[in-house]
Amino acid sequence: MANLFDYNGKFYSTMSKIADCIVLGLLWMVCSVPVITIGASSCAFYYAYTKCIRQECAGVWGAFFHGFKVNFKQATVSWLAMIVLAAVELFDFFLLLARGGDSPIAMILLAIVVLFLIGIVLMALCLFPYIARYENTWTESVKNCVLILFSNFVWVALLLPILLAAVLTAVSVPLMVLFAPSAYMFFANKILEHVFQKYMRPEDLEAEQQGEW
Repeated sequence: MANLFDYNGKFYSTMSKIADCIVLGLLWMVCSVPVITIGASSCAFYYAYTKCIRQECAGVWGAFFHGFKVNFKQATVSWLAMIVLAAVELFDFFLLLARGGDSPIAMILLAIVVLFLIGIVLMALCLFPYIARYENTWTESVKNCVLILFSNFVWVALLLPILLAAVLTAVSVPLMVLFAPSAYMFFANKILEHVFQKYMRPEDLEAEQQGEW
């Protein structure tokens, strides 16, 4: 029984990880408040979760703000680009509705717009973790994520219902806002790491296993 509460025991380690997950979720929410920083905050969340929860490195605060700083420029450009694209598609959506969205042609166009919007969301769910994990130019990051998205569409598409479940849970039960971000990240990280590792060199995988990422 004494070993249960031992500093190096499984119980303490599990509770410590849960506490770190809550902290990361809160940091993500606070740093996303300006809206323009949501991209950088999402990169920082994924980076710190992978480093501190998955790879068990210490210091969630330091890891989060390091990920925020180094990825700020590329993540913010990506986020602003996605906002513009989403705004254009939403404008088209409501314009089609206003001009008679019940005609066959309008219905087809509406479906295309909705698919584009879903594609933008899926791209965001893949791109920010990719930026957090790898050092590339913005163009290379976008190009690689497009290829990853089409090559692993089923896996990446799984992120959307998980995200919706997390959002609905947080909205329905306000207390769950403490756990919803990290609950999403728990599943998203497993899915995306499974996808990303298919494109990594053996030496890079070995380096990560030794905690050198």
